[in-house]
Amino acid sequence: MGIPSEELLEFLGQPVPRQIPRRIWKETASSIGFGYIMLTMVLCFCSIFQYVFFPWHLQELALDLGTPATVIGKVTHVHKRSAKYNNNTIYDAYYEFQPPNGGLEKGWSCAQNKQPKIGSSVMVEYVADLPWINRVKGASRNPFGYGGAFVIIFEIIPLYGLWYVFRTRRQKHNLLVNGSLGAGQVTEVKQTNVTVNNARRYKVTVSYDTELGPQVSTYNAYRDEVRLARRKMDTATPVGILYNPDKPAQVLVVDSLMRAEDIPMNDAASATEISDEELYSDGD
Repeated sequence: MGIPSEELLEFLGQPVPRQIPRRIWKETASSIGFGYIMLTMVLCFCSIFQYVFFPWHLQELALDLGTPATVIGKVTHVHKRSAKYNNNTIYDAYYEFQPPNGGLEKGWSCAQNKQPKIGSSVMVEYVADLPWINRVKGASRNPFGYGGAFVIIFEIIPLYGLWYVFRTRRQKHNLLVNGSLGAGQVTEVKQTNVTVNNARRYKVTVSYDTELGPQVSTYNAYRDEVRLARRKMDTATPVGILYNPDKPAQVLVVDSLMRAEDIPMNDAASATEISDEELYSDGD
């Protein structure tokens, strides 16, 4: 699609802070919106996955971060695990207890090396309003202790992705509103091993001059953005950019927003075209 050159140049000719037309912002942020949706779906899936398969992790956090109530309970059953942790034998101790203002509750905790005796008394700590979240005081619901907290990475990865997408969106918005217009030269278009939605990611390097001196910046490019960058580099055609005058390494390539037939090119016929096989991952 892209923005007609007249409309884009009229927008860029505004004094800062510019008012971003909806069409231009939609063209700029189209891929960002898709990233929000995908990462939110992944975060929801990971949270459900952890809740279903690793509920002990959430329960341990509730007990560790809160001020649990305590009561005496009684061991009803003990199970010896076949697996060991650091050469320590692991026992699952099942017990019953009754909060002062509630009915009979059950729970289990892990003990290492020392086998609890059936019928013995244990001190149970529990969340006052949710007594089903409990454990033997000094013990754990997780035999691996905090080493098992690796499952929190299920949430950390998509949360980091959402933060990164939000930061990118904010930077692009700021560049459109307050960015300084300049011209750069594409010096390198390099393929990476990363694929996003079956499209290979390329790193494009741009050099340009600012009030703070010469700058070099890189940005991620996919599909037609890669073709455009390669053609600009091969034909030594300057590329229009918006850069942050306070942080000149932040750059937005204006030409990537423009309608394809309006993009200025010194000699398009001499450019080396990139094949679909180079732009997309195998099997597509």
